[in-house]
Amino acid sequence: YAFKIFRHEPGKNSLSNNYIWNIYEDKEGILWITTFGGGLNRYDPVTETFTYYKREKNGSGLSNNNTFAILEVNNILWIGTDDGFCSLDKKSGTIKRYLQTPGNEKGISANHIGTIAYQQEGFLWMTSDSGLTRFNIATEEIKFFGQKIFDCAFSIKTIMKIRCSGNNLL
Repeated sequence: YAFKIFRHEPGKNSLSNNYIWNIYEDKEGILWITTFGGGLNRYDPVTETFTYYKREKNGSGLSNNNTFAILEVNNILWIGTDDGFCSLDKKSGTIKRYLQTPGNEKGISANHIGTIAYQQEGFLWMTSDSGLTRFNIATEEIKFFGQKIFDCAFSIKTIMKIRCSGNNLL
């Protein structure tokens, strides 16, 4: 076996930040790397180059450079950040943001999105600081599930990871 070490090197085509939170490999063999402070990195192992997706100074791009979760559904990457979540169309490079809006019952419940899972019916499930959020990809409808929704003794605020298996949310 051989190992290649990647580090952030200012002024060079390298990782945008050394604090890596998550890595996802897509069907084309591209690595998508979420970082704490450096946004999202796209690494192409054939050309050995990095492309960065960040929150830009003009406010465009990702909603936040602290990125945690990443999931792909139909060539769209869904990225959980410290300011809601974003979709990134891999073909066009278009980024769309979904943010918490105080007082908006149809918005997401909290800014920090730590985990994203896909349910076959076209729903994304996300963990946040305040519970679970379900997002309908087709209609962009958002539904929040707060504490004790399942009539059980634990608070769903403490959920760190989720996963969908068939029609079950684990």
